[in-house]
Amino acid sequence: RRIMREKDLPMAPPEPPLSGYVLFIAQMTTKVRHGRPNERHDQIKVVKQISKMWKYGLSGKDRAYYNDFAREARIEYQKQHTEFRATGSYTPSVLFERIGGDGPWVKSAYHEKNALEREIGTYDRVKFPPRPENFEEPHWVKRAKGENERGMQLRKTMEEKKQKEEEVKWAMLEIAKEAKAKRLRMSGFGEEEV
Repeated sequence: RRIMREKDLPMAPPEPPLSGYVLFIAQMTTKVRHGRPNERHDQIKVVKQISKMWKYGLSGKDRAYYNDFAREARIEYQKQHTEFRATGSYTPSVLFERIGGDGPWVKSAYHEKNALEREIGTYDRVKFPPRPENFEEPHWVKRAKGENERGMQLRKTMEEKKQKEEEVKWAMLEIAKEAKAKRLRMSGFGEEEV
């Protein structure tokens, strides 16, 4: 059983991004999902591409922007969390916000946002593209389903075997009971006298 922590409570302040890299991935993933609404979204491939952009495509200035953002958000969160622990409520941030309440973090002031934050700030919500009709399940889903079916067949076989063993056991008990009754009748102890 898991004990609920204060920061897990619904009225607790939302935790900020762990690092500038995590913040950048969240913002770029939102852009990719919004830009390709009808395509299948493969998060692993998307993160690989975004990681390459972070490592090779961003300038040091852009990376510093995201790292400073995450650091400032963490400092503000610590203040909010301290206030929450002391009073049971907190003052919402005026510097940072989450798109749609649960989307990626962006700066609140328009003049402080970078181009990516301005773009994703125009989105109504984070869009998750639908899976296409001809979507092929990943190999691990197929394997899990196969293992589940094999497990169900094995359980069914084991239950049938157990049931047969029970039937044999009861049949043997009936045979033993009839043999005992026959022996008692033959010895004269099983006859009832009226």
